[in-house]
Parts: sequence; C-alpha cells; structure tokens
Amino acid sequence: MRGHIRKRSKGSSTVVVSLRRHPQTGKKKHQWQSVKGTNKHAEQVLADLLRRLDTGMFIKPKKLTVGEFLRQWQRDYVTSVRPVTAEGYPQKVDS
Repeated sequence: MRGHIRKRSKGSSTVVVSLRRHPQTGKKKHQWQSVKGTNKHAEQVLADLLRRLDTGMFIKPKKLTVGEFLRQWQRDYVTSVRPVTAEGYPQKVDS
C-alpha cells in the first residue's frame, strides 16, 4: 500500500503516504498530511502526493529558510536549463 486516508473528526482526514525506507535503519518513512474538507478532497490530496512522488517532484516538508530551500531546489531539481542560466542561480540565491 503506497498511501491511504484516515478519517478523523468532523470534516477532517489524514493522508498517509509511504516513502522510501531509511537507508541506515531500514524503517519505513511516511509523510502525514492533515486535510480539512470532504473525503473527495482528501482523495485528491493523496493522488497529488503520489503523483509528485512518482515524478520526483516531492520535497518532504521541513523548516527551511528561503535561501536553504532555493539551494536545495537548485541542487536537486535544476536540470533542464542551459548551463549559463544555472551558473547565475547561486549569485541570485545568495544576494
């Protein structure tokens, strides 16, 4: 099972998606996301999370500064731009 929805109190659910296993401990990692609204909305959130995982666009939420986020984005996701464009990113992020 890659993901499921847990019903909570009135009008809210929790979407749980299985991530990869921790490389050192072998324990499964999960992403939990609270969703307010209908079950249909929770299903849409689940489908979106799974799609982002499948396409490599999922970034596990964590507390980052904007600069940290941009450096991570540049390192992990900037692959389809010209080299000259990519060379200019660090200057823009750090300024």
